Amino acid sequence: MSTQQVVRHLVPAAFCALIVYLYVGNGAASLDNWKYVAIWLTMCFFFVGMVTYSMQKQIRDLQAEIQRLQTARRESARDE
Repeated sequence: MSTQQVVRHLVPAAFCALIVYLYVGNGAASLDNWKYVAIWLTMCFFFVGMVTYSMQKQIRDLQAEIQRLQTARRESARDE
């Protein structure tokens, strides 16, 4: 997979991290529970991004396997 395809899945996590940094880093939030929810949200986006990346990789692998099997079937049908 190319770097662009990997980054595509991690953009939401990076965007969320930037928002959390601006929210927490500038002192806009007091020490309330929302700050911890915002920090957890970044991790949530990251892990979901990694799962979608993994699923996309599996889909591509399965498509390549289907293509390989179809090619082998065509070749064996031609030989008969």
